[in-house]
Amino acid sequence: MSDAPLSLPPIPPNDFREFVATYFDAVRRRFPRAEAILGKWNEEDLLPGLSDFDARLIFDDAMADRDWLEMSVAVGEAHAELCLARPAWARKLEHTPGINLSWAEVLDRPFYYPEFLQWSFHGGDASRYGAVWGELASRGWSVEDELHHLKRFLAYFGPYQRGIDPPVNLGVFEAKYPLHSRMMHYYLPPLQSGLSLLGRRTIRGKLEALRTARGMLGSLRCVDTVLHALEHHYEVPLYYREPFLGSLEEALHADLRKLFLELRGSITAVEVDRGSDDPAPLRAELKRSRVDLPTQVFTGLRFSRTMKGRLLFYARAIPHFDSGWLIDNELRRMDASFLVQPLRGYLLLRGDEPPPAVEAMVERLRGELFDAAEARAILRFHGEASAPYRESERPERARAVAAAFDDFYLAIGRLVADVRRLATAGGARS
Repeated sequence: MSDAPLSLPPIPPNDFREFVATYFDAVRRRFPRAEAILGKWNEEDLLPGLSDFDARLIFDDAMADRDWLEMSVAVGEAHAELCLARPAWARKLEHTPGINLSWAEVLDRPFYYPEFLQWSFHGGDASRYGAVWGELASRGWSVEDELHHLKRFLAYFGPYQRGIDPPVNLGVFEAKYPLHSRMMHYYLPPLQSGLSLLGRRTIRGKLEALRTARGMLGSLRCVDTVLHALEHHYEVPLYYREPFLGSLEEALHADLRKLFLELRGSITAVEVDRGSDDPAPLRAELKRSRVDLPTQVFTGLRFSRTMKGRLLFYARAIPHFDSGWLIDNELRRMDASFLVQPLRGYLLLRGDEPPPAVEAMVERLRGELFDAAEARAILRFHGEASAPYRESERPERARAVAAAFDDFYLAIGRLVADVRRLATAGGARS
């Protein structure tokens, strides 16, 4: 950081409740079958001026494949409308909902997704939310919960990489992002997952995780430091200076290393050397695990459900909304998340060894799971999503992938019915 005087903007009014109500109304005007809006984490974890809103939408149980595609476009249009009308909400509107489900899908046992227990209710059918999430909570801690939080902890575990998390659509609050990124984006998610593993229950919120850490693992050095920074909306100028910022990064990583050494004793789903402080063997063991393959397959499908609308929203020329890095980020991971991982997971569930190339995996399933037209649709999407492009071509590339999305989505959805059959038959869970 520079030695020039810092200009840290004061905390703005907290308008998240107004935002969520306005946003949900805009969605339902375009697609009335949305019955509830939820959000990741707790409401207290949404920091005005800095946090986006990780929405999750729940729809009626009659949703069919083509309905999800219609919903995707409608939600993307709601984002574009609000972003044009309310420029100050650009950050909050950055992502269309990451996961969209029907009520029945939330309770579909073969496709249970542990992140469900990290969602808070924000509007819609409160009674049904209470019943469905009460049933989820009553199931208790499971091997799927353990694997989810272990993978998540290990995904974040490591020294902070400067430049990994660029500030986007933050306006004047970009000045506070160095601390927000390190604390809220790269320290608190693994802290939350690590403590969930230790306590064998899901901790829903980030601030909740900090408070829990005080009693569960008092040796962590950064808990009070982070709480102090959050309580003051990062208005702690010393933390931004070197060598203090570098020291903060080292201390945050040291906390996570302490947590890793503690949580090894809570792992039961995979083999772990409880005397080793090297996470590499554990990461390798997780890659070999097949316990949660049905969830891996279905996760690609449910995360893809608003991607067409998201890409069309990003391709719009909205003057105060910077979508360049956002397009790059989606296209960088889309092919792997929506196609490669579901195909590999499905083949592994069947007992097949997946070939490395997408084309070979599709060919293996052509005539059995996919007809010729469906195979072509899948490969067209693969080609569009993985094609190189110049920075100036981002909107064009986003629109091209969106144009290939419908037929791909309808084709790849064939995996789900067969994965459910395999899971129900006992081929996936032991």
